[in-house]
Amino acid sequence: MSHHPRFDDQHREALSALLDGQAGSHEVAEVCARWAHDPEARAAWARYHLIGDVMRSEEVGRHDRGE
Repeated sequence: MSHHPRFDDQHREALSALLDGQAGSHEVAEVCARWAHDPEARAAWARYHLIGDVMRSEEVGRHDRGE
């Protein structure tokens, strides 16, 4: 297993771009490799998905409208 530098803001931006469908092929390869070997990257992936799920939730939409 290769050693990866600390998961930093640059890695978070690449992960975000991947989740938004805006990552280039190099970013996709880097994020996937990091996800496979770095627990911190997998945790960030899970958090980003949770945030996205909450943002798309109908419950959140009703709450924002005071329903």
